[in-house]
Amino acid sequence: MRTPTRSSWALWLALCAGCGSEAPPAATAPTETKLVAKGSLTTTAATGPIALDYTGLPVTIAASHRLASDAKGYGCFTKVTMVVEKKDGSCRLELVFSPSTSGPKLTSGKLYAVKAQMSDGQVVGLVKCGGMPDVDKATKERVFEVIKGSATLNLPPLGPGKANQKVHKATGQKLQLSGNLDVKNLGTKLSFATTGLTFEGGFESIGDPTGDCGGGAPKTGASQCDKSGKPGENPGETFRRETRPFRCEAETEDYDLGELCGNDAIWIIDWRNWAKTDLLKSIDGVRGTFKGKSIGVAVVVVEGDTKIPVEDPPGSGQFKPLGPAPAATECQAIATENKVPQDVIMLFDKEKQLTYTGKKLTSSKYIPAMLFAKPDGTIVKILPEADGKAPGLSDMTGAIQAVLDAP
Repeated sequence: MRTPTRSSWALWLALCAGCGSEAPPAATAPTETKLVAKGSLTTTAATGPIALDYTGLPVTIAASHRLASDAKGYGCFTKVTMVVEKKDGSCRLELVFSPSTSGPKLTSGKLYAVKAQMSDGQVVGLVKCGGMPDVDKATKERVFEVIKGSATLNLPPLGPGKANQKVHKATGQKLQLSGNLDVKNLGTKLSFATTGLTFEGGFESIGDPTGDCGGGAPKTGASQCDKSGKPGENPGETFRRETRPFRCEAETEDYDLGELCGNDAIWIIDWRNWAKTDLLKSIDGVRGTFKGKSIGVAVVVVEGDTKIPVEDPPGSGQFKPLGPAPAATECQAIATENKVPQDVIMLFDKEKQLTYTGKKLTSSKYIPAMLFAKPDGTIVKILPEADGKAPGLSDMTGAIQAVLDAP
């Protein structure tokens, strides 16, 4: 199938991703900026279906971020711990996140099937998590340990004006785990679906100037971009950064595509929603081919369901963005409908910058278009190619492999 052609007005997109095992905080009353759980963890065990409903319960969260030295800097979340339990102390869930290239990664934690109540160092009672297997006749504490996996929290790095705050108050958050929550106790393993559980509200993050953003993980950010390369839209040039799309979940916060630099490979997708395609559903499959590699992905919604540019005057090759700009809500809906992984940076062209001639991020004449670049931002591959063939899974994995193989 050939992808739809586009004129010189067509353009672009972007993404990023950010950033040990710490003792979780006590499950005390929430602070001023309250975070509240909504929904349930669900699974099926040998004893039948399990649903742990945490709706309306306060969540204790302790977070810290790498304190930027100036107002223009970015900072990953270096430490995040979360605790939620029912009013009687049962079904206590502790989650510990560490930095990774795709955001805070779940590295440890506990789920209490049976929790001991203590007084002066003595066990005075047991609270049991209804629905968990083999708890009815339990005579001692039973704890399921979190199995370290690839689950991450949709919490992007703090941007300019925020990362340099000693205490950052995050509000209007809707935090959710990607993937499943896997736990084990002796020979029993359970895999809980997390899609039905969110943590909504606000929290505070404490700035730490010595915070570690991932140890051996690649250092990412604009400082890793090639400063001497020629900006452009063709292979061999560095991808353009002069336009600043906005984050879909924080529509007043613009984003420098240079923050993707430093990843093993960079993948930026120019998204026009009127050109209906399932391409975004392939992101996870493409990245899954490259285990152990950091693939920085960004989706920039340049147009929504309505085409924007109009050639004026006709035949001139000059286009004016006369139609409606995509909205943040439209951008968020695109991510939901296409099951875009939560660590993928979703952006939208709020100010219609990318519909002007000369503002292109790729030389492709087709939609949807995308570029693949090296860690320093040098473009290696652009899709679709001159034949206009819609890129498939093999084309996109081949393009990323070309980046990884590039000198």
